[in-house]
Amino acid sequence: MAESTTDRPRVVTLRPEPLTPEAFAEFGTVVGPEKFVLISTEFPFFTNVTTLMPDYLPITYVNRHHDHHQIFMTFGGKPMIVVVASPRLSGAEIRPEDVQAFVTDGNTAIVFHVDTWHLAPRALGPEPIRALNVQATNNHVHTERIELEPTFGCVIKLDMSRGIGD
Repeated sequence: MAESTTDRPRVVTLRPEPLTPEAFAEFGTVVGPEKFVLISTEFPFFTNVTTLMPDYLPITYVNRHHDHHQIFMTFGGKPMIVVVASPRLSGAEIRPEDVQAFVTDGNTAIVFHVDTWHLAPRALGPEPIRALNVQATNNHVHTERIELEPTFGCVIKLDMSRGIGD
């Protein structure tokens, strides 16, 4: 991750890597043919179709849910960019340099572990795309959110100028 020398806010650049189950294991699960049991300690789950924003928009926050898993999957084979940081980091410990990004193949559903720092995935490319979201109702009750600019004086931008993983 490289930092630019612009004035406020500083821009931290992040280049996504290809999503593999092994690379993503610390942050969540790549859903396969086996059953995955979802956890929500207090509220029932809901599902909705959401819009994932394009990859060129700055990342201004990360959040995590202390009480439930969350699932995302795009429709029509469209890849998404998953932005995460370790669930082992506390709100006081996390830094922009801890944030990582992965690109799905467009046919993959991912489940965030409880407490994984994340934001809604981004569409790969300049156009928004639709995705399935599954998470707990009242998800704001047990969610911790960190705004990057007020906290660290920066935003994160995804570097899509080269191929994924180059």
